[in-house]
Amino acid sequence: MYAPNPVCSLCNYSTHILYHLPQLQRLDTVDVSNKAMRELAEATVVKKKMYYNMRVKTLKRNMAEMLLHLRRDKAAFTKATRDRIKNVSFMMKEVIF
Repeated sequence: MYAPNPVCSLCNYSTHILYHLPQLQRLDTVDVSNKAMRELAEATVVKKKMYYNMRVKTLKRNMAEMLLHLRRDKAAFTKATRDRIKNVSFMMKEVIF
């Protein structure tokens, strides 16, 4: 009669449900009042948080390094362009006079 719940197809949905709804007694026709089951869900969520926090820190560090290299390259290209403009201006002055 009812269509399947799309949330149920998400990865580790039951772990997150158990973690965020501690008062829940039954999930998908299973008794979840077992303390060990809740502790396992909490440990899994904590591990995932640690993993994703480390991923964020790694991405931020990589972005900072990339920005540093880009700033150095920009400075080098800007200096090279200024030098070329200066040389062209000098050559134009020699040609005019």
